[in-house]
Amino acid sequence: MGGTTIRSTEVCSQPVDVVWNIVTDASAFHALFIPHVYEPFDTSTAQVGTEFRGFSVMGSSSWRMFVTDWEPMARFGFGSFPGLPAFAFDLEPDGSNTRVTFTRVFHAPSILERTILRFRWRAEIRGMCEETTDRLSGACARLYMGKPDGLERT
Repeated sequence: MGGTTIRSTEVCSQPVDVVWNIVTDASAFHALFIPHVYEPFDTSTAQVGTEFRGFSVMGSSSWRMFVTDWEPMARFGFGSFPGLPAFAFDLEPDGSNTRVTFTRVFHAPSILERTILRFRWRAEIRGMCEETTDRLSGACARLYMGKPDGLERT
């Protein structure tokens, strides 16, 4: 993928289709891992190259995002540059559960991300990725009445 790459994996106590619906809901990204607001896109017609917009929490700026990987029920990646995923979710059925691997790739880090990467990158960035999978498992629990204790970190 290029750049600094960090991964975090969890097993969510929900089937793949439930987890897929959560991770592909752009309007819920801010609740999972990104402190910005994103417009939803039609997942029934989504494909690599599908464009959607992101907005700062204060609404003072916006930017384009692109679907970079799209394999329904298995892989969803997106980022600011076509063909370069910055965020990706890989889903794998694990019995009645779903193994979720969240990948964060830093192609062109922001000033804050460069500072974190330079001084404390392993702890801080790994923590951000683990927090994402924690939030995802919490979303599964809240939205679909999953069991929060049905998770394991790898």
